[in-house]
Amino acid sequence: MQNKYPIDVITHAQRQTIRDRSGHFRVTSDFGRNYKCVDKYIASYRIEDWLHFVCVHSHYVFYGTLSPDLEKMWKLLQKAVMHYFGREPWTDDGSRAASDSMLKYASLMEEKKFPDKMFTINLHISCCQLPRQERERGAASRAIELVMERACGSFKTVIGRTTCRLVMANELNDNISLEHWITF
Repeated sequence: MQNKYPIDVITHAQRQTIRDRSGHFRVTSDFGRNYKCVDKYIASYRIEDWLHFVCVHSHYVFYGTLSPDLEKMWKLLQKAVMHYFGREPWTDDGSRAASDSMLKYASLMEEKKFPDKMFTINLHISCCQLPRQERERGAASRAIELVMERACGSFKTVIGRTTCRLVMANELNDNISLEHWITF
């Protein structure tokens, strides 16, 4: 029997399994943030939430729930994320493998006729710019923007839930430097 859902849709039963499994997570305080259900809270996910989800939580949450096509695509995406955000030593082979994974992922999206809205600038950058950036500058994981996200989050706490460039620039210039947010 053929699946009545488009390739990019997870069925109600699959979503329920994902939500049920989300309640099983307990993380220690050093993990950063508590786990938020990817199905229920997707709109509020930050880059760190996505990173934790891809690298840690998705192995359990998605286990046996995705269609074979989505499973294959998820594994390709995971491989690329683990390379670009991982702590493994950078190598040409690893960079090529991550780039190939992203290109295969994008090709499968096109082949399976995913909606146009999924072909984002971030996908383009990941497929076309990150490999070149790594060849020229080394591991992309050394230049990820988690630092900026934390700084923006801090400014939002100070000035309220909205941000504007002028207020952020003044806060940055008057009170703190970015070095305050960078910890290695």
